[in-house]
Amino acid sequence: MADPISNPCWHVAIAAELRDPEGRTLQNHKERLPGLDEVAQNVEAALSAEHLAAPVQVERAGSVQGLFRRSTGVTLALSELGDALHPYRWVVGVGFGLVEARFRGTTVVLDGSALDRARAALWTARRDRRGAVAVGFGSPDDETIASLVELMDQTRSRWTERQAETVRAARRYKGKEVAARFGVSPSVVSESLKAASFRPLTRAENALTCLLDRYGTDGPWRGESVVYPDILSPLSRESRLLVSKR
Repeated sequence: MADPISNPCWHVAIAAELRDPEGRTLQNHKERLPGLDEVAQNVEAALSAEHLAAPVQVERAGSVQGLFRRSTGVTLALSELGDALHPYRWVVGVGFGLVEARFRGTTVVLDGSALDRARAALWTARRDRRGAVAVGFGSPDDETIASLVELMDQTRSRWTERQAETVRAARRYKGKEVAARFGVSPSVVSESLKAASFRPLTRAENALTCLLDRYGTDGPWRGESVVYPDILSPLSRESRLLVSKR
């Protein structure tokens, strides 16, 4: 008997690959970067089933896949991944399309054009040596989304470790609370955030969120036992055509 399949649902997916601070691949690393699994768990905790359609999956030395019920959660996930693992950087593929779930006992196997396009976008970003590529949103939104994600990455790449720590704290606490935690004056915190371009970064994040919010998604939370397609699995013919047009 064939495995039962759910009705296709619209989703945004990401496929992201971690790089070293100079943007070089980590594929030769046999072990995962320390802390990556914990960061993925923090992303899940921050977004929960309100934004996510499935748990964030970490695979290989530094690859991550995510599927979103609310596309605005993409910004939150990329911000958490980028902030927490500084000075490491991400190459990101973002895809919009349909996803279907095949049920094998208690396991949910995911497939569909959203995941395929996210992988195609990541493949294209690698090929073109870009920080991000988006596929499936149409023109000009594919390029706008990718450019905003690249801008966010370029901003983080210039941070010192102290600036990264200050930004992480500023995400959660007010200025005076951040100053008290670091034992410095509020003006020092303000100058550190200014040097880190924190306000331009948050404006770019808000712009990305507003843009993605135009793309409706649906479908349920798929639970804990979920299998994504292999991040290196072959692309569909349609996705290859989308890639070849770039």
